[in-house]
Amino acid sequence: MRITGKARARIARARRGRPNLGRNTIQKRKVLCPLCEVPVRSLARTGVGDEVVMSNLDTYQVVMFEFDDGSAHQTVMCKECSTGMTDDDAEAVYMANLAEFEQIENNGGGEAPWHLYESREITKFFKE
Repeated sequence: MRITGKARARIARARRGRPNLGRNTIQKRKVLCPLCEVPVRSLARTGVGDEVVMSNLDTYQVVMFEFDDGSAHQTVMCKECSTGMTDDDAEAVYMANLAEFEQIENNGGGEAPWHLYESREITKFFKE
């Protein structure tokens, strides 16, 4: 299933004033906060040969969203943006995640269940 018009419209609304929202968050060597683009994860050497792992940085914060249908979604962002996050910020972060899901789907990563994602509304969000 391809992204629905309803999901695409929600993403477009969240991008008003935030044109890069969901466009640069996941990169080859790092993961950025979807709101401010501060790095929250980065590749780091383990000290064993050439081995590298994706490591959480000091800015890393896990946030949980709960939805009106009883489902939940976990995502990451920076600690600073997660402190004092507004309802609009939470919607923007969720829409950034949906934009990333669309990119993954378009790159052959499998289909997302858009019929579930497009309509659910955030009822609660908190740091984990």
